[in-house]
Amino acid sequence: MLLRSFTRLYTRSTKSPVSKSFFQRYRKQIKLGIAGTAVATVLGFGYCEYVIHTTWTVELDEDQFTRYKISQRVDIDPHHYFLEAKPLSEQKINIWKKLTSNKIWSLEVKQPEIMIVRNYTPLPLKLTVNNKDDYQLEPLDIKNNDTNGGKLLFYIKNYDNGEVGRWMRNLDVGSRIDLRGPFVEYEFKDDTKNVNMYTAGTGVVSALQILLNNTLENPRTFTWVHTSHDMNELGKLYPMMINLNKTNDISLRLFSDTYSIRDNIEELMKLTPANTQNLSFNKEFMALVCGPDGFIKSLAGAKVDLRQGPLDGILKHQGWTKDNVFKL
Repeated sequence: MLLRSFTRLYTRSTKSPVSKSFFQRYRKQIKLGIAGTAVATVLGFGYCEYVIHTTWTVELDEDQFTRYKISQRVDIDPHHYFLEAKPLSEQKINIWKKLTSNKIWSLEVKQPEIMIVRNYTPLPLKLTVNNKDDYQLEPLDIKNNDTNGGKLLFYIKNYDNGEVGRWMRNLDVGSRIDLRGPFVEYEFKDDTKNVNMYTAGTGVVSALQILLNNTLENPRTFTWVHTSHDMNELGKLYPMMINLNKTNDISLRLFSDTYSIRDNIEELMKLTPANTQNLSFNKEFMALVCGPDGFIKSLAGAKVDLRQGPLDGILKHQGWTKDNVFKL
């Protein structure tokens, strides 16, 4: 009796709540519904693919990424290297000529695994690799529309705690990277005639980006101070800097073995003219500082987050004002 009751209960509970007659009656409508759902799904995936595809631009853009691939790389030492990126599609805009040597600019590189970006400053140079240890660097002839096929060259230091830099260091030639920009870090005013540039480490790229761009019609006079732990870490940028020093408009002073400037304060004072607080000085002179935090702080005071922060250090001591000092 108990078994029979359980069997009846189980049989009732497992019966379909919808009768066969229901499916027979609405068979056509059900088939149309399934077909419609399938079509909508396919169209949905197609639309998503369309949106994803069209977010990539051929020309460099501040809002969307452009696809490049690593075309060449040269390791200088275990921590420094050159990386050349080539656009996947042919570009028509000469970004160097468009921005001229009046602007210092950078590009964002995306680390796709954790979706973060970091800015890197490209150099207007051609890289030719003959073999592993033999390579050449040659300035682009930007004035005559030399673009080197849109290739961009970066001088990079690998930091152990830098997510993007560490990821890039492990990429092979042929790997894809996504770039966005350009983002202008600083733009010279037309009145600026004399520039004091202070750089340390990879901050050298900010100076080289403008000094190697030959589009400026009215050249400025540059006093350039660069410090480095070891000049060998610059690779073949170092002899290029020496050659720039031979020109009439550039005076280069190098400090090696340290990023600290404490031992060279007197020399730096001599290289940094005192601001006489006259209108001509404030209009024509500009000091740019780029390097590690301690270096910037000693020369011009610390930056506060992404803001310039108060002026301090050697430049303040020499009478310079926040109107003619910029920290990169």
